[in-house]
Parts: sequence; structure tokens; C-alpha cells
Amino acid sequence: MIWADDTHEYSCSTCRHSGAPCPAAAQLAERLAAALRLSAPFTAEDFEVTGSGRLTGCARSCAALYVASTRAVRVYCDVDGDADPAPLARFAAAFFGPGAAGALLGRGGPEQIPCAMVQALPRARPGAAAQMAGA
Repeated sequence: MIWADDTHEYSCSTCRHSGAPCPAAAQLAERLAAALRLSAPFTAEDFEVTGSGRLTGCARSCAALYVASTRAVRVYCDVDGDADPAPLARFAAAFFGPGAAGALLGRGGPEQIPCAMVQALPRARPGAAAQMAGA
């Protein structure tokens, strides 16, 4: 599933358990992106927040890990809260990007494969290219 709002483009994988995108993970990603927008005047470019919890809007109440920064918002479903986010980020980048996700497994890939993932990438702001060209 792919959708967008004014500031982010979202991609969501299909959950291995339900066979559909996880609405709880999608809603969490949207809320995290909104929180980043609101905090932008008060935070630096490298601001990042990571956390974990249970997705109570999910029928399975899956554990989830999230990482939200100005570069990306990612929610990993059915992953322990103490999982290393770096291999998960590489896996998500390969999964949602043009690469082959399977190539990461066994080569520094995540110890746990999420049952579902949501990724939100910032959209280019209107006029940003013109500002950069004039800088």
C-alpha cells in the first residue's frame, strides 16, 4: 500500500499474519511524521527518536519498534523492542527500494524479519529546489 500526505510518502508491506497492511503501524507512522513536523522548529536536522511498544490497534497486539528522524520514519512490526535498528533499516531500504531484500539476509541482515513494515520518506518541499539553486 502506498499513500502520501503534504510532507511524506508512505509505503506499507503486507503483514505475514493478516495478509493485509497493518492499519495500526500505518497510523503510528503518520503520527510520528506529524510529531516530527511539529517539532521541526525546536530540533536539529539530526534529531531522531526510537522506541518500542505494542500496537494495540493490531488484532495480534504485535510488539513494534519505531525509528523516526528527518530522513525517514519506519515502523517494524512483530520485532522485539531491543532489536538493533541498523540492520532493520538496511532491510527496509532494500525492501522498499530498488534493491533485492533477500540479498541482505545472512549478510548483516536483521536477526528478526518484521511481519510488516511501514516507511515514510519526506517529500520535497515546493520551492526547495529553487532555494537550493539560489543558495
